[in-house]
Amino acid sequence: LVLSMLILSTKFNKFRFVPLSRTFFFGILFFCSFLIRIFPLSWDFPDPFFLPFFCFILSCIRYCFSFFLFFFFFFGILEFIFFFSFFFNRYLILKCFLLFFFF
Repeated sequence: LVLSMLILSTKFNKFRFVPLSRTFFFGILFFCSFLIRIFPLSWDFPDPFFLPFFCFILSCIRYCFSFFLFFFFFFGILEFIFFFSFFFNRYLILKCFLLFFFF
């Protein structure tokens, strides 16, 4: 429903929907990967020696997955910021964005 409302609201300006939808999509994926890191999977294996190694591999996969998703989310926000910089002062928006994220 929200997606269809966004499509209908951006009927006259189609360029606004692309960075917004991409940021929203990767934001959901980043949040899901963050939940996977917080609540790890718990399985029982008959071999106790294999379990720590398997958990280590799973944790590496989760951290790499969330790392790449964070960068997709980050560049999606940057694309959204640069789109609105055509209407406002682009250097002021970029400076505020960098100060907010890195300090």
